[in-house]
Amino acid sequence: MKCNISISEAFKSIFKENNWAKKLLIGGVFTFLSAIFMNSYALIYLPIIPSKINSIVFFIAVGAIGIITYFLLTCLLFGYNLKYTHNIIHQNPIKLPSWIHFNDLFEKGAIWLGISIVYWIGVIIITIGLTAIFKIPYKFNPIFSLLFLIPIFFAIIASMTLPLIETIFAKNFSIKDAFNLKMIFGLILNNFWQYIILYLVVFALYLIAIIPFAISTITVVGVVLIPFMSFIMKLLENNLFAQFYNTINTTEGENKCNN
Repeated sequence: MKCNISISEAFKSIFKENNWAKKLLIGGVFTFLSAIFMNSYALIYLPIIPSKINSIVFFIAVGAIGIITYFLLTCLLFGYNLKYTHNIIHQNPIKLPSWIHFNDLFEKGAIWLGISIVYWIGVIIITIGLTAIFKIPYKFNPIFSLLFLIPIFFAIIASMTLPLIETIFAKNFSIKDAFNLKMIFGLILNNFWQYIILYLVVFALYLIAIIPFAISTITVVGVVLIPFMSFIMKLLENNLFAQFYNTINTTEGENKCNN
């Protein structure tokens, strides 16, 4: 059984697009700004603040502005990644979306953020519940400490499933499809080893990316470059998952890879 996933095609879909530099530049800037606003509360530690302004008021004001702006930028970036994935799945001639219709990108990103939060709340609740349950046999015999690996394993499985859920949602932007667990796990189980290979490929790409990430952090320039590289890496990941989905998808919605 074979699924064709091409890393070179993933790169081509990004770097051979019209105006790719402009599109990546805007995405990188938004990613950089989101990181800045996420840590905006750190401004409270500026030496001039305590002597000039009530530090508590300043902290609350800056924190609120930072959180709201970070939320807006995050949803915008989510929406862009989803639109890019949508274009790959439907094999649109233009893969990288233009930075237009910001309200549409934000809306789709906000919906995906809500979906992922629901999933993570479920994962947290189940993980905590399993941990509490396994504490009972552990009290009688420490050898049962191995049972605590089960909640960790469950959390890992859940995190590995979310990228596929994101891909499925991006196809038609259907909330119903995003929560169709029967279809989601059916796709994974019917193509289990291909999914594992896909994850290993994505993991390898991120592992390779650590090298330029690490080198860039040595210089001040790296602080600016890392958000841009992170934005590109996310696009590559989404592309590979979209390729995987296309190889197992038929007109009926799902199918095993060809033998």
